[in-house]
Amino acid sequence: IPKSQYVLKGNKYYAEIMMAATDTTAPPKVNIQGSLLPTKSGKAIYEVGTPSVGQRSWEGSITFNGPDGQPQTLNIPKQEYFIIEPTVVISPVKMNVFYEGVDNPVRVSVPGVAPSQLQISWTNVSAKADGDQWIIRPNPGSAGMKCEVSVAVKQGSSLQRLGVMDFRIKRVPDPVAKVAKLREGKIKKTTLVAQAGVFAEMDQFDFELEFKVTAFTVSTLRGGYLKEVPTQGNLFSKDQQELIKGLSPGAKVFFDQIKAVSASNSADRRSLGAITLTIE
Repeated sequence: IPKSQYVLKGNKYYAEIMMAATDTTAPPKVNIQGSLLPTKSGKAIYEVGTPSVGQRSWEGSITFNGPDGQPQTLNIPKQEYFIIEPTVVISPVKMNVFYEGVDNPVRVSVPGVAPSQLQISWTNVSAKADGDQWIIRPNPGSAGMKCEVSVAVKQGSSLQRLGVMDFRIKRVPDPVAKVAKLREGKIKKTTLVAQAGVFAEMDQFDFELEFKVTAFTVSTLRGGYLKEVPTQGNLFSKDQQELIKGLSPGAKVFFDQIKAVSASNSADRRSLGAITLTIE
């Protein structure tokens, strides 16, 4: 009976070895790894140091006198335990997020335990092993749900559950529409005229994901009236270019009604915020 099959490096592995019934006048002899252990009240204590991490095993035998007074021996099946490094896990709870529509890389490990001995289950996502990590892809429409990650270690034919962690599944944030890398502020007319169109960028988002603008409108005041010129796609139309060329210093030009679609998921369509620029 081990205290635990997982021992921190530097501590001792401890197990009690006993028989359910013994003759108090002839206590059993316990032999572990070739060494005879002392017994007390029919129980032997096996303690061993843990100088390095990894998987360890031991086995032995118990010899006792049978009803006829003759010695009999029972083999102790092979026992396994794991020596692990003392570790501190600091998890930023509000950052435990999987984003829908992108590959989310995750590493799952237990110190001292080989990856092949881990069994990991996931909910509401698909998971694919990729070298020393997993690539997690939330199921379509799962934004707002949770992914429960459960980790267990294989011990022969049984499993020992080690822990569970929840990840929130969120929609990828909206991209930011820009002209000449700007969302607002002043711009030289020559710079604006030289631009090809409106582009969507994922600001401060660490995943590889692209959105393409599919429609937008350019508008400005002309003679006290708002002049609006829409187009499809992300490039300036000929009419929009003419509108921009006619701008005077101090005039404001607006890019709004901006629509975008994910390059990897045509069903993921977004309406983006407007851009306001002032001609220098």
